[in-house]
Amino acid sequence: MIPYRPGIYIINLDLYAGHLVRLERANALPGIVIRDLASGEEHAIAFDEAAYSLYTIGSYEFDTTNLRFAYSSMTTPSEVYDYDMAKRTRVLRKRQEIPSGHNAADYVTTRIMAKSHDGAEVPVSILYRRGLKLDGAAPLLLYGYGSYGMAMPASFSANLLSLIDRGFVYAIAHIRGGADKGWGWYLDGKRDKKTNSFDDFAASARADRREVHQRKAHRRPRRLSRRHADGRGGEPRRRIVRRHRRRSAVRRRAQHHARRLVAADAAGMAGMG
Repeated sequence: MIPYRPGIYIINLDLYAGHLVRLERANALPGIVIRDLASGEEHAIAFDEAAYSLYTIGSYEFDTTNLRFAYSSMTTPSEVYDYDMAKRTRVLRKRQEIPSGHNAADYVTTRIMAKSHDGAEVPVSILYRRGLKLDGAAPLLLYGYGSYGMAMPASFSANLLSLIDRGFVYAIAHIRGGADKGWGWYLDGKRDKKTNSFDDFAASARADRREVHQRKAHRRPRRLSRRHADGRGGEPRRRIVRRHRRRSAVRRRAQHHARRLVAADAAGMAGMG
């Protein structure tokens, strides 16, 4: 049995003759945990980078100690490994090729935690070019989704490198509405709690300004842009992030929309009766 742990989301299970493998997500980071079925002992595969993406690749063989998985990060292109679950060793089998060339050491991936309005800790994954001065002069592009329980992986995207090489900082806010920190993280960002998604996104922007740009008292950040998909099927909207003067209006609108959904559900149930 796998005991329930708050904030842990089990993504996938793979069963082998001698091992049970689970892919799980905790605090917006995926992990691979392997259980020896004979002894019950568990161990997790360790990774060095602060933010990354993982998925397991199922095997056609049941009686094997070999596990295949794919790894990438915001700085590292996709890599495929074979992992020996008994010896706890891994072998690189394939690495994504970038036609224009890529050196992962030229970039930095890091993470910070942003404190939202109610004290919730929102993980933020960050990418920038090594050597960039974090003094508030660099433009920052902040992305968030926060709908339908979809987690935003900190995976590799060659398209972003064009921005990063031009001096941008890119960040992903793992806001409520997604399942980045478990199913409760999703429930806390829907319907009457939808405003948490917006507040988390705003808190992530403020944290990026403080922690990443290391703002001096006499200097304002040059640009802070955002891409926030609100889950209604439209294109992500890009705006300049200012102080949230209209936060109360956004909150009222979201709460009104949630009340309409609840009323519609109640009417539907009554009609079924």
